[in-house]
Amino acid sequence: MITDTFSVTGEIVANYGSNKDAVLSWHDENVGIVAISNVIVGTGSAGSGAHVIASATVNSLRNYKNSIGSDIFFTHVQRFMKYSVCTARNMLGIPDVEMCAINTWAIVDKQRGVHICLQSSGIVAIQYADGAQRFTRVLWDNGIPFLPLYNGADQRRLSNFIDEHGGKGMPGVTLEHYTVDAKGSVILRKTERCTVMDGIDGIMLSFSQKEMDDITSITLLTDGIGQIADAQKGYTPIPWVNVVRFLTTCGDYLRCDFLSSRWREFISTFDAAPQENISGAAIKIAGD
Repeated sequence: MITDTFSVTGEIVANYGSNKDAVLSWHDENVGIVAISNVIVGTGSAGSGAHVIASATVNSLRNYKNSIGSDIFFTHVQRFMKYSVCTARNMLGIPDVEMCAINTWAIVDKQRGVHICLQSSGIVAIQYADGAQRFTRVLWDNGIPFLPLYNGADQRRLSNFIDEHGGKGMPGVTLEHYTVDAKGSVILRKTERCTVMDGIDGIMLSFSQKEMDDITSITLLTDGIGQIADAQKGYTPIPWVNVVRFLTTCGDYLRCDFLSSRWREFISTFDAAPQENISGAAIKIAGD
């Protein structure tokens, strides 16, 4: 089991400083954990809240990793995570602006399976042994995602967020699913709508230990991956499926992939550059 992370600052975001996203990972021989808490650009956050959220997530998953697959796993992880974030905020005096960050995570246990939680806009890429891939992208309506900040003591924030999206049971999240074969051809494209409450709870993707046998790696990416502009086409975004497929098939380590000469050649083909921050985290389960 190997985990790896990376962060890159986008051209537009550079006006606000460097990438403040928190991207953390932990692994041992049988378990891999990754978490991304990406800062909402333009809020003035220095990133301390994002690191609190990501650290609380990894610690929660480590504490309850032996409960993967049980009915209590997700409830206990979320409860411990919320408690840890609130405690750290109070002890450190972290202001609200620092908590303007969103959260995604994944845990892989060779004996118990895979759980992935997308509580914000982002992408998960699953690589299979036969070369095929499965991508899922989560998009909140109006570009307004749920923030862990709304789980704080002031419940008016959560109530206002729900009202802004039309109510708990209203559609508020779009899932884009793609299946790509080993040759890079999209063989399945499907869109799914989820309720606001589904998004608040976190979009969960789970695989049993048996289903996991065919999976070689899992990669989480922030939605900035869909904002790499092609200057040759009036700065229109390069199809994100193409970018994610390149990143997840280029080599063993995500960081090396992203900073490799192959990546630079790929981007230079489009005379392109990331416009928004891009952060990623990968768990390599099997393979060379």
